[in-house]
Amino acid sequence: MNIKDVAKLAKVSKSTVSRVLNTPERVNAEMRQRVLEVVRETGYRPNALAKELVIKETRLIGVIVPRINTNVFADIVEGITLRLSENGYNVILLCSKADEAIEISHFEFLQKKQVDGIIFFPGNMTLALRHLINTLTTPLIILGLDDPLIKRSAVSYDEYKSSKAIVEHFISQGHKQIAFIGIDKERSPVGQERKLGYMDALKTHGVPLIQNYIYEGSFELQSGFKGASSIFSNSEIPPTAIFAATDYLAIGAINYLTSHGLSVPEDVSVAGFDDLEISVYFNPSITSIKFDYFHSGEVAAQFVVENIHEPSIIRKYMLGFQIINRESTQRKP
Repeated sequence: MNIKDVAKLAKVSKSTVSRVLNTPERVNAEMRQRVLEVVRETGYRPNALAKELVIKETRLIGVIVPRINTNVFADIVEGITLRLSENGYNVILLCSKADEAIEISHFEFLQKKQVDGIIFFPGNMTLALRHLINTLTTPLIILGLDDPLIKRSAVSYDEYKSSKAIVEHFISQGHKQIAFIGIDKERSPVGQERKLGYMDALKTHGVPLIQNYIYEGSFELQSGFKGASSIFSNSEIPPTAIFAATDYLAIGAINYLTSHGLSVPEDVSVAGFDDLEISVYFNPSITSIKFDYFHSGEVAAQFVVENIHEPSIIRKYMLGFQIINRESTQRKP
């Protein structure tokens, strides 16, 4: 009987058995009891050599995010670091710029550092990344999306349902000409979920889908300006409402509208996504979709700690959302 046998019978990892025997205060009561029962039943006794071979921990968690210069990722990282700190872990934070090559390089770096776990917010999920994630032995949590082809715990946001809801909000206010300024699929998978929510809301309520009302670009503020310019320049009947896939895109769109003599929301209603702090203080303040990004970071951190103790656990968590009504939208006159 060895530590591997005990771990198998208790359905936990070898490192968890080691913690129960050496630092039991760091293991939750239910798991500790399970291991101790197996130890008692089997009569297992670790020898001195076995104790020296205990799996080493670095107490480090790697966190890979696409960018760190937005409120969204600042809130996520804060939630992660505070929850991990409560559990005695430190964070190595890496920014990928949503670039696959950089993401893979970061994974290699974290493996060399022998981190105890990884929290990964992908820029865009590729075949190479899926293969890497599915073959990685380090406990790993996916944040931001739930990919059915990846067998890992995931914390995601209901991009589709929330986007559908904001468009239905426009429709309930009497709007029928509703445009969409989004993010092209090469830049982010969430952009496509938000676009699909927009399109399905129109279909559900019998509102015509006009291709000239759709513009897909980047995350940057200027893409919102360009998107509004493209939509209004190429549409015979201008839209009375715009759903922008981020608050920055909404701000860019509003800048275009006001610079061309249109009032928001009197002429055109505009809604964004993410409920950034600037949306409250912008003029007009921006109607937006709100997720508790701080909490999503906390949940991801808790999941990775659980996976370190019990690697076989796969958990899924999807955050709910709120529509925050502000000055940038109103009922169609």
